[in-house]
Amino acid sequence: MNGLIGFDPAILLMTTKITGLKNPEELLERPLDKVAQMKQSGKVLIPPFQRKETAWVNKQIQILIFCIINGLRIPVIDSQRFSDGSIDLIDGQQRCFNAIKFIKNKIKIDKPKAKSRKFKEYKEFYSKYGGRRFSSLPKDIQKKVKNYPLKFSEEISDNETDGRDYYVRANTLGSKINRPEINKAQHYDTAFWKLSNNLSSKYAKFFYDSGVLTEAKIGRSEDQLLIQELLVLIRDGAQSSGKLKKYFENWRKDIPNRKETIDEMEKIFKHIQRIFPKGLARTRFDNTNNFYALVGALSAKLKTSGKLKNPKTVNSTLTRFMGSVFNGRTEKQSKPYWETLQEGTKSKANRKERIRILCGKI
Repeated sequence: MNGLIGFDPAILLMTTKITGLKNPEELLERPLDKVAQMKQSGKVLIPPFQRKETAWVNKQIQILIFCIINGLRIPVIDSQRFSDGSIDLIDGQQRCFNAIKFIKNKIKIDKPKAKSRKFKEYKEFYSKYGGRRFSSLPKDIQKKVKNYPLKFSEEISDNETDGRDYYVRANTLGSKINRPEINKAQHYDTAFWKLSNNLSSKYAKFFYDSGVLTEAKIGRSEDQLLIQELLVLIRDGAQSSGKLKKYFENWRKDIPNRKETIDEMEKIFKHIQRIFPKGLARTRFDNTNNFYALVGALSAKLKTSGKLKNPKTVNSTLTRFMGSVFNGRTEKQSKPYWETLQEGTKSKANRKERIRILCGKI
C-alpha cells in the first residue's frame, strides 16, 4: 500500500467505537471542502466538553494528510446534529479540524531527511510533496483533497446532554480520555475549571520550555491538571491528588482569594526561572512530582519569610541535593525524600514531607 507493506496508516487515527445512541442516526458523507465551509459559517462546532483542538502531535497530523492525499479511509466522525443544521463533533474533531487546517494552508507536509526511516517508508510520497503546503500541490491533487469524503455518523437530537453522555460513555468503554479530559467533560462550567483553562493557556509555554511537560502531554490537557493541582497547593497547601473533585464542587461559582492565588503562582514561576535560567531539564524538577514539591516549597518559604536565598546558591544547593536523591546514595538528608517517592507520589503526607525537605534548602 503505497510502499507500506501490510500497514494501514488509518489504524493510527482510529478510536474504538461503541453503539447505543437512543435517537435517530444517519451516516452521511460530506466533501472536506464543504465541511470547511460549514466550520467557517459556524455550523461545525466543538462542544464545551471536548478535548483541546491542538491535542494531536505532528506525527498524527502527517499520517492524516498522507491518508487524505492517497484516498485512504479514516474512521467515521461521530457527531450530533441539531434541528438548525449545526453539528457538534463528539468524536473525531482532531481528524476533521486538522484536515481543514491543511486545506487552509496552516499545515505543511514534512520534509524528512533522505536517510531517515520515515523518508524510506514513504519515499514516493515525500519525494513528490515533502515541504509543501496545500496551495502548492498540483491542481488535480488539490481537487482530490477538497472532494475527500469525510464520513459522519450523526445522532439527531436537540438535547445537548445526549452528546456529552455519549462522549463520556465512548471514551470510558473505548479509547479512553484521560483524567484532565474527564474533568473538563464533567466540570467545564465551574469557576475552577475555567480559571485553570485560562492559566494553562498562559503557562503552557513555560511548562514546555522548562521540560516539565511534553507537547503531547500539553495536547492532552495535562497542563490543566497540573495548574489545578498547583492552585490548590498554593491556596490550601499540599493535598492528595484525589481531592481535586472536592475543589471542583467547592469552587464551582468562585475561588476564594482568587487574585492573590494567581499573583502568587506568577511570582513563584518567576522565581523558578531566576533559580534555573536554563530550564529544569536534568535537574529532576522536570518531573511533575518534584516540580509540585518545588512550587510548594517556594510557596511555603515566601509565606513564612517573604524572601529566598540568592538564586545561584539555591540552584547549586537543590541541584546537589536532587543528585544525591537519585544517584543511589543513602545520605541522611536525601534518603527521606527518596523514600516518599517510593511509598507514593500523590499522597498528602508524602507530598508535605517532600515540600518540608525542599523548603529547608531554599
